[in-house]
Amino acid sequence: LCIDQNHTNIVFAGVGPSIFVIQDQKIIKRAIIMENSKRILSIQQFSNLLFTYSENILIIISFSIETFNLHIVSKYEFPDIIKAIFYNEEIQEISAILGHGQILQIKQGNQTIRNPKNWVIVTAATIKNDHFFYGDSFGTLTYAGHFDFETEYGTLFCIKESNTTNQIVTAHEYKAACLWNLEDDHIEKVWECTDFPSRVWGCDFFKGFPIAFSEDGCIHYNGQIYQVHRSKTITAMAINDDTIITSGQYGTGT
Repeated sequence: LCIDQNHTNIVFAGVGPSIFVIQDQKIIKRAIIMENSKRILSIQQFSNLLFTYSENILIIISFSIETFNLHIVSKYEFPDIIKAIFYNEEIQEISAILGHGQILQIKQGNQTIRNPKNWVIVTAATIKNDHFFYGDSFGTLTYAGHFDFETEYGTLFCIKESNTTNQIVTAHEYKAACLWNLEDDHIEKVWECTDFPSRVWGCDFFKGFPIAFSEDGCIHYNGQIYQVHRSKTITAMAINDDTIITSGQYGTGT
């Protein structure tokens, strides 16, 4: 899911190989951008471009607010599956974390790849500017180029970095979400939520506070629990200013 940066009534949703454009809760457009065997795993917006990926394929798309047309600008095939993408608009550089901890960057048509110190199977990752974080099924959180940290909550399913503070929030297998203060050589846990009934699939920041969702179809935020889906699993969550959009296991949304 992705909420348009300039028009919060427009949402982009990935369903199988297609992107659906939704305006005011109505489907306006559908575009098949991947092979039928692919499933879109992420949609992110940088400037007026949408970055979407499935497995090891990255597709960059332009979107017209006047016609609602989606146009493929470029397509990349990477040597491993993609776990996170970031685009630095100032220097026009694409960065990616790949499935075993490799960091790939593309600038002016030149592609470089940096292998990790320890090869892992990446289960969650995030990038912001020159900050590269990823986690694995053993609960290890890696801040690439800085440190590895062993958490006590099992597999990491999601990692998000705050836009306003030097903090990250993580979602875990063992029914927990955690908030961490970030330093160059370590992190310090400052908050945890362990009242989830099942695995915590996703997390983010909303108005400066951690927000997370688990298998039970509920969102946990600021000490409150909100039942937002009747289906068991929330599959994605997107945030833009005061707007939160979620999708459910059976195509429901709120």
